[in-house]
Amino acid sequence: ALAELLPSLKKAGHRVLIFSQWTTMLDILEWALDVIGVTYSRLDG
Repeated sequence: ALAELLPSLKKAGHRVLIFSQWTTMLDILEWALDVIGVTYSRLDG
């Protein structure tokens, strides 16, 4: 669902902020965003 939603939001000029408690989930999302070609910035720590 996220892979389908993000490109259409980007095309419409929207920006998205994704929160997660788990850095492992951010790793998975990072991989998925790379695959679908969505640019992103990651902040964790």
